[in-house]
Amino acid sequence: MHWLQQWVKFLRDVRQEMRKVTWPTHRDVLLSSVLVGILAGASAGYFFFVDSFLIMILQLVLGGEYGG
Repeated sequence: MHWLQQWVKFLRDVRQEMRKVTWPTHRDVLLSSVLVGILAGASAGYFFFVDSFLIMILQLVLGGEYGG
């Protein structure tokens, strides 16, 4: 089979498979994006407070200034 025929067959197969895809609705994408944003913010806040707490502990143990 010629390479051009193989390429055309490949594109037809891709088109056929793309018809089978179930795309998420706008609402699903929006809700997922909001959830990811909330979880990312919560994680950032958690790690900020844990880091601040650990720096405070290190300052008490080592005496004086540490990092920061």
